[in-house]
Amino acid sequence: MTTSKATNNGRRSRPVARAALILSACLFSTQAAAFASAPYFPLPDGATWTYNVSDGTTSSTETRTVAGTRSFNGAQVKIIRDQAGNENYFTNDDAGVRVHGALFVDPVNGNETDTYSPPVPFASRDSIIGTQVPGSGSA
Repeated sequence: MTTSKATNNGRRSRPVARAALILSACLFSTQAAAFASAPYFPLPDGATWTYNVSDGTTSSTETRTVAGTRSFNGAQVKIIRDQAGNENYFTNDDAGVRVHGALFVDPVNGNETDTYSPPVPFASRDSIIGTQVPGSGSA
């Protein structure tokens, strides 16, 4: 004699399917929230960043320091200077974080100053992870 056991898989799987549907709707229907970029790129005078740099064979340390404010191409910019004396000129304001230009120290061929017009967007005022920051111009 054979016996069979009645199963009720249809009813048991409904709560699981419903939970999966709700979870999928929550995960795929939301957008990432925008956040203010400024606090993630603070530019107070004297702030310093130190980087360990390696090419797989040699390693070194590089430092960047906010060295004050100056007027550059019509804007008050923060100077970020490296240990070689090279400078990058940034603003961090209601337009976002932007690079206005740079000074590259070259004792052999003479220094080079680059001016970016318009400034290159580094981060929008409000950023969303995974979103590109568009920009165009000339140096």
